[in-house]
Formats: sequence, structure tokens, C-alpha cells
Amino acid sequence: RLATDPAELLVASDLMRTRQTAAPLAQAWQLDPLLMPGFREQNFGVLEGLDVPTIKQRHPDLWADWLLHRADFALPGGESLRQFHARVMAAVRELAALHAGRHVTVVTHGGVLDMLWRSAHQQPLDGLRRCEIPNTGLNHLRWRDGLLFIDRWADATHLDGLPEQPSTAAGER
Repeated sequence: RLATDPAELLVASDLMRTRQTAAPLAQAWQLDPLLMPGFREQNFGVLEGLDVPTIKQRHPDLWADWLLHRADFALPGGESLRQFHARVMAAVRELAALHAGRHVTVVTHGGVLDMLWRSAHQQPLDGLRRCEIPNTGLNHLRWRDGLLFIDRWADATHLDGLPEQPSTAAGER
């Protein structure tokens, strides 16, 4: 869908899943993606790569704490929502400073998008996600005068008629 609307810069998280998603765009646009660790998914520490049934079995207390979605709760070896949000917004500010005025496409993860949505809507970090984030959904955002604005969110019309995909494990790469 994006092949005929090239960006001036293609950015991706440095994790495998986003590199794979960005590859067809990189080829179509003849751009090498700029890989930015700041756009990685939240670090889930000891729960990285585990599916929900395994988490519930091996770490029931951590699962219960995580479900409270508190901004300052960090899983052992992981990062809190507040730390995650700070990392994501630092990456956005860096990208905006280095590439002001350019049309940039960023391939990233659902948690990152949640942090961007919360920032643009000045929503608290505590609590459940308040926005729709479909896999491969398209979101159009602008950075102006140190603020994030959303022009379009969760556009997944390119997926109409395709079969649904199974969900992934926590922190899957």
C-alpha cells in the first residue's frame, strides 16, 4: 500500500520483526532503513518471549502485578512504562531534530504506538491501552514545536479481506 508513496527516510526498530516488515518498503523505495533502538518494544525482562499461559504458570505474582498497568512497575530485568515512554519520546525528539521537515516513515511496535498515542492525547501512563493498534496499521503523526499531533490513526484498510493472524508472545522479536 505504501510502495507508491515513498518517504524521504525509512526508520525501524532494530528488532527482527520490524526489520522484516520494513524490508519490502526499503526495496520499493530504494532506501536503507535507519535502525533506531529507541523504537524497540518495551523490555519485559524475565517475561521476554514467553506466552501468556507460560507466564501465568511460571510467574503468577509478576503477571498479577503487570496486569495493574502501573506506570512505575518494572518486571525484573525490564523497564517500567515510565522508562519506556521516556525512551520512546527521546527517540522521537532525536528523529525530529535530525530530520525536521522531512517525510519519515517509522516501522515500530504496538507498545511504542501506545506511548505515542498517550503523548499526543496527554493521557496518563497508568492503566490499560486506550486506543486501537492493529498489526501493520498505518498512523500519521506530526511533530511541531515539541508536540506530537495525530492526523490519522489505526488505518488498516489494506488488511480488509485478509485472514486474521494469531497473537504473538510477550516481547517477541
